[in-house]
This record gives sequence, structure tokens and C-alpha cells, in this order.
Amino acid sequence: MSDLCNSPTATGHTCGYPPNACPLHIRVWPATALAEPPLEKFDRTTLKPIAESVITKLTGGVITPLEAIRWLRALRNFHDLPISQEDEDQILAEIELRGVVMNGFPPRNDEEWALAEKVFDADALHEFHRWEETGHGW
Repeated sequence: MSDLCNSPTATGHTCGYPPNACPLHIRVWPATALAEPPLEKFDRTTLKPIAESVITKLTGGVITPLEAIRWLRALRNFHDLPISQEDEDQILAEIELRGVVMNGFPPRNDEEWALAEKVFDADALHEFHRWEETGHGW
């Protein structure tokens, strides 16, 4: 293994940092890799808990700043990936549902009720049922 990182920099030169201490290029080195249990599903909703875990471990002295930088850069890169059509449809459906209830109407069909159960708490669902029973919203 080389004594230098040797990755290309933004200026076109090669990086001169030691490979295990390079703050510019993401690499997972066996000696410093942060062990996390594998996630069953890795998506945009799991980014915040992972970032909080990294920061907690950094402030607790469990991991080095370099390891934290590597994890946070990986999370940022994952977040910057384009979202799938399925995720976009889910987001748009939630926005539509929030607009419906914001205007004082309960969910209109079974799909919206199922989504409301995922998005809203029990108090909000109780209020939506009250709206449906009385025939008008807020």
C-alpha cells in the first residue's frame, strides 16, 4: 500500500495525505471502519437516526473525527441521490392528504385513511373521525 492517498484532487493533482488520515477522500479502512448493525431497509427516513448515532459516538470519543466525516459524507451522498418514482408518489400522496385535512376535510378514501394512520397520531385520527361523523371539518 502506498504511503500517500494518491486520489485525484479538484485541482487535478494527487492527494498527499496519508491514506488512513485523508480528510478529502472517502475510504473505509479496515482498521478504522465504524461497525454498525446492518439495516433491514436503508432509506431517507433512516438518515437522521444514523447521523445522530455518528454524532453521539463522535462526542463520546468512540469514533474519530475522520470516521465521522466519512459516515456523514456517505449519508450526504446517499441523500443527494435522485428519489425513485415510488418514493416520489408516496411523498406527493402525503402532501395531498395534508392539504385535504388542512382545509378541514377528513381523508376521502381507504388509501388516504391508511396513509393517515401512518402519518398522524391518535389524537388527529380521532379528530378526523369526528369530522366524518359530523359531516364537516374544523
